[in-house]
Amino acid sequence: MAQLLVSDLDGDIEVKLQSRASRNGRSMEEEVRQILRNAVREEAGIPDPLEVLRDEFDSLVARMQTPKAKDAGTALFARSGPKQT
Repeated sequence: MAQLLVSDLDGDIEVKLQSRASRNGRSMEEEVRQILRNAVREEAGIPDPLEVLRDEFDSLVARMQTPKAKDAGTALFARSGPKQT
């Protein structure tokens, strides 16, 4: 793997990167890698895999909220056998 050394980084940038990395549960080095990956994907027009998953999930939720889907879900999870009181 290639290595990249960044010299003369402003101190406030380093602090903000460290803060961002902490929020995301990553090391600062991994955070910089992720920032670079996202920048290259964006420039190349490659969709972010998480955005694709979010869109698919939102679409699934929307389909499940139709009356027909709600009835199917209710029937699917209905108890079988005698009712318990």
